[in-house]
Amino acid sequence: MNLTFDKDLSIEVVRTKRRKTASIKVIDGAVQAIVPRTLSDARVAELIQKRAPWIRRKLGEQSQAVTTKPKEYVSGESFTYLGRNYRLKVLRGTDREVKLKGGYLEIRVSKNSNGTDIRNALVEWYEEHALDRLTEKTNRYAGIMGVTPHSISVRDYRSRWGS
Repeated sequence: MNLTFDKDLSIEVVRTKRRKTASIKVIDGAVQAIVPRTLSDARVAELIQKRAPWIRRKLGEQSQAVTTKPKEYVSGESFTYLGRNYRLKVLRGTDREVKLKGGYLEIRVSKNSNGTDIRNALVEWYEEHALDRLTEKTNRYAGIMGVTPHSISVRDYRSRWGS
């Protein structure tokens, strides 16, 4: 079901039996209201009307947001490490190796490597360095607090914010 408020505000209403409360999402300029199946059309319209200023504000924020171009993993791209920017320098060789050298983040990969291989090497390098720093800090604070950590690990939780 789609609702139109004013002339410029179109909202997709998704009814589901799994929801107990209503929510409104504004993603990439599209507005979606997810509501319980039992909620009346009048109540949905009332809810959306009440939240219209918030919806318009979010649409405005998204239209002004600068979209970032995805990384291509080629020489000259900028990568951040410990608060400083480093230019990527892709070198061809036999061994896969990543180093910080002279203001550059140098990566050595085989001749037939592509952007995915370079990305994977960089992710591995970042994770290794993050683990080193986290282990150092964890051990320092564990000594201060008088505790012993069971394990320290770095993982990629894309959808588990705050974990």
